[in-house]
Amino acid sequence: MLYIDCSCTKRILVTPSQCGGDVHCVCGKAVPVPKLSELRRLNGLSHQNLSPLERLQKLDDHGELLTDFTCSICHVRKGDLHDCWVQCETLVAKGPGLLGTIAHICMLPFFTLGAGFALLLSQRSEYDNPEIHGRDTAVIVAVPVCTECERDFRRSGRQRIAALRTIGPYRDLLNAYPDATTHYCSHKNG
Repeated sequence: MLYIDCSCTKRILVTPSQCGGDVHCVCGKAVPVPKLSELRRLNGLSHQNLSPLERLQKLDDHGELLTDFTCSICHVRKGDLHDCWVQCETLVAKGPGLLGTIAHICMLPFFTLGAGFALLLSQRSEYDNPEIHGRDTAVIVAVPVCTECERDFRRSGRQRIAALRTIGPYRDLLNAYPDATTHYCSHKNG
């Protein structure tokens, strides 16, 4: 569990997917969440405690990521490796959006023409500099799937998530990023 402290002295529980954004304290203040490495340091976690993404990279670098090539769906037959894109989190840019734009345009008749344009120009910075929350975090992982289960794996995001959860490091990744989505990439022989 990772926490950050608000200036009001309350502790706030945060997840890795909230890194780089803001969370709101019960006191009402928006508290910025630092990068994951800084958040881990603030929580007293050493470099020995790797994030799921760092753990995947380390296991892959040492050739220890996949040692069993049994199909991750039926658990019976030997599977070929299939690449799967896991989108852990997505960068979000927040600005006034369509409703804000419409509201600004609708207010034009109530101002003199010059004041209305000044209002629109003053809001332009919201469009040019939207608030950025989170970051794009994705990884391509190899999953053993047999020929008989391949069709379901290709078509169903739910089936891909279930297959990923049978492999320890991938399960840890999905637990750290519960809103992750998956996309089928390609097939390669195991």
